[in-house]
Amino acid sequence: AMDVNIIDNLEYLEKTALHYAVDYSPTGYCLEAIELLLQHPDIDVSLKLKDGSKQTPLECAIEYGNSDVINLFKTHTKIPKELKQLI
Repeated sequence: AMDVNIIDNLEYLEKTALHYAVDYSPTGYCLEAIELLLQHPDIDVSLKLKDGSKQTPLECAIEYGNSDVINLFKTHTKIPKELKQLI
């Protein structure tokens, strides 16, 4: 099976599929992709999966001020306490 948390090392961006989906979410796209990724049993939403900018996908969503994406993360049960405090 494919690793849903694989990191893309293209240009040292070090992004996961969830990072990319969050990156494109301010344009109105990718909400469904984010929801599907968050439903995957192996998705990692911990503090250890940071991109080249040292941000988790949730931290990126907070930086963008994207409330739709932040709300999707709120419903995810695996979010660590440290990140839930940011929401």
